[in-house]
Amino acid sequence: MAKSLQERIVSARSTNRVTIETLEQLIADITAERDRLSKSHERASAESIDFALSEDDRDDAARNAEKYSRTVLALGTAIEGLTEQLIAKQESDGRKAQEAERAAALAERDEIAAEFGKFMPAAVEQMVSLFERIEANENRMLAAGLREADAEATARGMSRFIGNGSEALRFVKMRIPEFDGQHRCWPVDHERAMQIRIAERDSARAKAAAYQKSPEYKAEQARIAREKAKEHAKLHGFYRLSTGLAGKALIYPTEIQGKHGLGNALLYPDSWEGELPHAVAKELRKVEHLNVKLLQPEAAQ
Repeated sequence: MAKSLQERIVSARSTNRVTIETLEQLIADITAERDRLSKSHERASAESIDFALSEDDRDDAARNAEKYSRTVLALGTAIEGLTEQLIAKQESDGRKAQEAERAAALAERDEIAAEFGKFMPAAVEQMVSLFERIEANENRMLAAGLREADAEATARGMSRFIGNGSEALRFVKMRIPEFDGQHRCWPVDHERAMQIRIAERDSARAKAAAYQKSPEYKAEQARIAREKAKEHAKLHGFYRLSTGLAGKALIYPTEIQGKHGLGNALLYPDSWEGELPHAVAKELRKVEHLNVKLLQPEAAQ
């Protein structure tokens, strides 16, 4: 059974889940009923003062006119309330739609950005590399005395890029920005590239200088020094070299002569003491009339 107009009004005013379409239809139905009752009110009001009618009929008409008037006012109030509800619903749904559209636009933006970020760096790198090769080959052909179309013109089926008024737009002449910077990566700005290299060099030097003053660097150098000293101690010892052949020259392999400051020290009866590599000491032990004695197993400090 269909609900009455009053039941529909009460139901609509009792919830926020009513749809915009339901509110619009309900307001239209209430407006039509109000207009109908307004006409009935006018007729009843006119009959209530018509002396052609009996007093009882005029009284009935007056009561009907009052009832119609109250109902018209009630319907007008309902229309106002439902209209406010409709406007709020439209604004709410509009905000939701706008928020949904914003979310969808941002999601689309992020999707495109991810695709762009994945595609462009490699594409730019490939284009710049190809453009560099095209220019290098063009210069090579010119140096060889060739006046031929370059690689781009050949690929595009053009004889040459010529004529001030008819010159075709060239890919190799396009300006390509750095992907993550404010400058361009093509055509190459050689002056700026030099400035970047100088700045990078100076920055590296400054970082190295700062690091060399740091406790970490000093600790690392101390560790390296200890390792070197440890390795040195394994390979060297403190020796005494002596001979009883006063004034007579010793003959020993020429590859040993002069090693570690020995020089002609062994031509004299005085002994020589100093640090030697164990390998050299081993060789010297093979020399006739030469005494080689290890005094300390590790290098003298």
